[in-house]
Amino acid sequence: MPLRCSEGTLRPATKVRDVRQEVLAREGTPTFQASLRLLRWIERLFACIKHNDRLHRLRLRGLRGAGEQFLLAAAARSFKHMAMALTTAEPMNG
Repeated sequence: MPLRCSEGTLRPATKVRDVRQEVLAREGTPTFQASLRLLRWIERLFACIKHNDRLHRLRLRGLRGAGEQFLLAAAARSFKHMAMALTTAEPMNG
């Protein structure tokens, strides 16, 4: 009798295969591509906020707090961009 690492039973991988096939079927759809573009945009924005605005540590607890803190950081970044756009805009001649 061969030695075994554990006495547990093997788990069937059919559930994993079914999910994988479902995901692969959705990959080509326009909705999936749109969600990937949105995900990339959000991830890039979050990386910029973390790097440029020094948001390295979450100060509010929990998933809800993290969402609120990110929303506040994104709003602050938008205000920065708006302020820069208003101050560098050329005055109207008129």
